[in-house]
Amino acid sequence: MIWQSFDYPGDTFLPGMKFGKDLVTGLERFMTSWKSPDDPSLGVYSNIVNINGYPQTLGRQSQVLQARLGPWNGLGFSGFPIEKENNIYSIEFVMNDIEIYYTHVLKSSVVQRVVLTWDGKTLFLQ
Repeated sequence: MIWQSFDYPGDTFLPGMKFGKDLVTGLERFMTSWKSPDDPSLGVYSNIVNINGYPQTLGRQSQVLQARLGPWNGLGFSGFPIEKENNIYSIEFVMNDIEIYYTHVLKSSVVQRVVLTWDGKTLFLQ
């Protein structure tokens, strides 16, 4: 099997990456922070998709829950204010017998990325 960087996002989530779980192989795609701004080894923060019950995005510090966006309701995450539609990207949610994941789809040539910082902040950058 060939290692693919999109299967292991580290601290950066780019358009086209899957954020969730492959139910066939068990591969989980999640974000992990750096240890510090200049040390890329694993930090203590992670953003994951919890597939128990309705799939939802969780932010954790080690194993301690820090944030919960709630499940996707078709327009946005139920625990997060619904974003108005923008011309840069859209979020898609896929749930079937093979996988459960979120992804960002670009609508323009502006690059959108999500970064989990070493101190636990999730940033949406353009």
